[in-house]
Amino acid sequence: NSLLCYIMDEQTGTELQLPVNPEKITFKWGRKIETVNILNLGEIDFTTGEKLTGISFSSFFPNAYVPAYCTTANLSTPQSSNAVMNAWKSRYQEPTPGLKDPVRLIITGAQEINMLAIVSEYESNEHGGEPGDIYYSVSFREWKEIFIRTDSEEKPSNRTSMKERPKLVKLPTGL
Repeated sequence: NSLLCYIMDEQTGTELQLPVNPEKITFKWGRKIETVNILNLGEIDFTTGEKLTGISFSSFFPNAYVPAYCTTANLSTPQSSNAVMNAWKSRYQEPTPGLKDPVRLIITGAQEINMLAIVSEYESNEHGGEPGDIYYSVSFREWKEIFIRTDSEEKPSNRTSMKERPKLVKLPTGL
């Protein structure tokens, strides 16, 4: 299983294959836990759901193809790859109407990751002595779709038609 990393914007059709695999990919998940103090028992933990999954890694966009570490010979310029990453950040700050959807993160290899995510952090820099290469660190957070039903989408109930309740009449007593 060879490692390949892709970030795809399914809404605009933009696809970025990372030209250099990260040395390390951190995959983080967790549970939400609420601790309650119960009389005569002490603290008890209750799980209240899952935290969003986070994935982070660092690598670089090379200025030139080097077969020893590049995953593809079809390289974009480091500046254009960096611009794509920055464009994904800005769509959540001041979203263009209709451009609010997350990106798809696909990482092949031992963990096989294929998830909708938002770019939660991105940092880029240049190193002296390596002209044109752009180094970066990026973090993603899982995106969960939320579907809200409207009244018109509610399923009809299985109840039979309800008859109107008969009116109660007070009868005079003592007749």
